[in-house]
Amino acid sequence: MTVSARPLALAAPVALLFLGACASTPEVDPVAEKLGRHDQRISALEREVMETRASVDGIGAAGLGSSVGMLEEELRELRGEVESLRYRLREVQAQRIREGANAGASTAPSVAAPPPTAAPRGSGSSRDDQSDYLAAFGKLKTGAYGEAASAFRDFLQEHPGSAYAPNAQYWIGEAYYVQREFDRAWEAFSAVLEKYPDSLKAADARLKQGLIRVDQGRMQDARAILQEVATQHAGSSAGRIAAERLQRMGGG
Repeated sequence: MTVSARPLALAAPVALLFLGACASTPEVDPVAEKLGRHDQRISALEREVMETRASVDGIGAAGLGSSVGMLEEELRELRGEVESLRYRLREVQAQRIREGANAGASTAPSVAAPPPTAAPRGSGSSRDDQSDYLAAFGKLKTGAYGEAASAFRDFLQEHPGSAYAPNAQYWIGEAYYVQREFDRAWEAFSAVLEKYPDSLKAADARLKQGLIRVDQGRMQDARAILQEVATQHAGSSAGRIAAERLQRMGGG
């Protein structure tokens, strides 16, 4: 009995140390973890799109559509899911903040608080604007580009102050760009830059304007825009794509 008691006596502190180490390990938010994986996949896909475009230059529209089109479709789908995940993550974080505030209030002296008021329609984000946005994005994913552009315009009218507004305006431009309606796409991307200059979509919109000029054969304008994006947004996916495109054009 005395022989087995010593290992048991040692086992207890070892177990406590193990449990302490587990308790000190920060819990990984599954939504944030999935966001990270998607962001990595998006970066890889963007690079693959650029490389595929380079390999199919000069082989005709049919080859371009069959190879790059599928990659761009996956990119659009991933970006839509990323936007949904970011929205969910913001909701979770806001809920945790509210729970923390409520827990603190329960230990503080009782103070009468005003009843919660609903946010005015069109300000911030709500479940309504999320569902409307995802419905419009669903049309884009299925290739119904005209319907998608119309749905995103309706979304902006209905939810002008939504957190999704910059994205909605960007996807209007994307819908036109895919259909090679370059003038309308340019105007839609310009609206992103004018109305939402600080949004994450601003760099992407300016990049697309550079690619529009490439498609139009206006190479001097294209180089100027791509250089602007590569310089001002270095390190971002838009900046990397602009720099790679410039290098292929002999301007990087």
